[in-house]
Amino acid sequence: MVNNIHIITEKIIFSNTLAKRLNTKRIVLHHAAGRGSVEDIHKSHLNNGWSGIGYHFYIRRDGNIYQGRPLGTIGAHCLNNNSDSIGICFEGNMQKENLTAEQLKNGKILIQWLLYKYKLKAKKNVFGHRDLMATACPGKNFPLADFKKLKKCKANVTYSNKKVTTNKTTSTSYYVTVSVKENSVLNVRSSPGTTGKIVKMLKNKERVLIVEEKTLGFTKWGKIKNGGWICLTYTKRG
Repeated sequence: MVNNIHIITEKIIFSNTLAKRLNTKRIVLHHAAGRGSVEDIHKSHLNNGWSGIGYHFYIRRDGNIYQGRPLGTIGAHCLNNNSDSIGICFEGNMQKENLTAEQLKNGKILIQWLLYKYKLKAKKNVFGHRDLMATACPGKNFPLADFKKLKKCKANVTYSNKKVTTNKTTSTSYYVTVSVKENSVLNVRSSPGTTGKIVKMLKNKERVLIVEEKTLGFTKWGKIKNGGWICLTYTKRG
């Protein structure tokens, strides 16, 4: 299996020459504790007196992945732990909210590729910021345990300065079965995407008919026959 990753490269100017990272032994996960663009974080970190954005990757609520510091350089995201680590930050405050489905999916794909690239193991080499410092980051709602179970995987990686704006709608007709954790539910939204209002919830193993598909970024959404949209990531055909 080979995943596909698209990384958006913004024009970021650092105040100093960045040192190269000689070893890569850890991947450290963070939350931004708020909302904002990669440029906003870059400006904030410059104001801290740093060379610029300290994270190597920033994953926004829509799932788009942005490059911060060049991957082969030393970051500035976890004091006394930067020389051999890669920093990944997720937009949002996971003390109060959850990762979006798009963030979770693309964050996992990115980390799987990094595990493969640097020959690491998630259980041993993936950390939350709080594992290494006295902080709540990446937040109590952050699914750190899920990321520590990932397996390495190859990926086709593309870079550009453009967002993934795929917004393709396809008429279709097939059944899916909800596949979430026991006692969990799958939200049905008024429109595709995590910004749509929750209109009802489906239980695990509930079966529904999909009559239309829509792709937003890397994520497929399905319109169910009785109305509303669900994220197809958490379903199985049949």
